[in-house]
Amino acid sequence: MTKIKKENKIQKTKLNQILRENETLKTEVERIRFENEKRTIETETLLAEKESQARVMGFINKMMHEIQTFRIDELHRTTGIRSPVADSGRQMKLTRREQQILYFLSLNKSPKEIARIITVMESNPVSDSTINAIINKKLYPKFEAFNISQLVEKAIMLGLIPLLLK
Repeated sequence: MTKIKKENKIQKTKLNQILRENETLKTEVERIRFENEKRTIETETLLAEKESQARVMGFINKMMHEIQTFRIDELHRTTGIRSPVADSGRQMKLTRREQQILYFLSLNKSPKEIARIITVMESNPVSDSTINAIINKKLYPKFEAFNISQLVEKAIMLGLIPLLLK
């Protein structure tokens, strides 16, 4: 009889242990579900923030363009000088490099400085003569400009210079 009692006790102990392990597993599963839900919510929040930032940046770029256009129009009105924008009705096609150069020219960077910046950004050497060639042979003709300030002014009028590079 004692042997049966011992076996029953061992069986009860094993059963209790299995029940505790089962509870532990349920708790672990719930914790994992909670973590997954938390990650999902965090991901959705980050995506929403990113979309919101993109909308804000679009709005800021648009406002900066409007402000710059107003300033240029006001300058033209007060001086009586009007600089025609080359065929502003058509969409101008610019390469990525041309966009970069226009952006840095709008920040008053020299071709030499632009070459250094692009070299650092892309880890690929670019000479200032290459930058000058793009300005003189590509950008001036596209914008019908004769100097950098005209070039930048026309690019701004066409909305081709963003607040931040992509």
